[in-house]
Amino acid sequence: MGLGEDARRIFANQKRLAESPPARNFTPWPDDLPKWDSLYYGCKETCARQAEVYAGYTAYTDYEIGRVIQNVEDMGKLDNTLIFNIVGDNGTSPEGSLSGTYNQLTAYNGVMNVPNPLQLLHYEDWGSDKTYPHMGVPWAWAFDTPFKWT
Repeated sequence: MGLGEDARRIFANQKRLAESPPARNFTPWPDDLPKWDSLYYGCKETCARQAEVYAGYTAYTDYEIGRVIQNVEDMGKLDNTLIFNIVGDNGTSPEGSLSGTYNQLTAYNGVMNVPNPLQLLHYEDWGSDKTYPHMGVPWAWAFDTPFKWT
């Protein structure tokens, strides 16, 4: 499964769950983003790690929001409570450049393409307090489905 297939699956789930209007069309894959099949093995490994960390983050956030809702319900206040959950500002973002980065400060310092061997040195730490990662633009685009960009 590649990045485009993931975006299509996300979009189909949004329609199934009525989170996206049924008439909305899928945004076509941007020509300037590399496709999964064009990536070499080491790069695929790094890209997969980026998605794993993001999935872990969203699962953890979902769990903690569930705890808040459960506590409000246990207090008998859920019917009279508004709960706003704002995660981030614009969805996933392109600061990681095309390949992603283990530390966002690389892009801020003009390093827009961190070599994959360097990325792999941080593989185990990706998403921990030892990194400040950003996923690559292709993942950001896929996770922001159905929007046109990031």
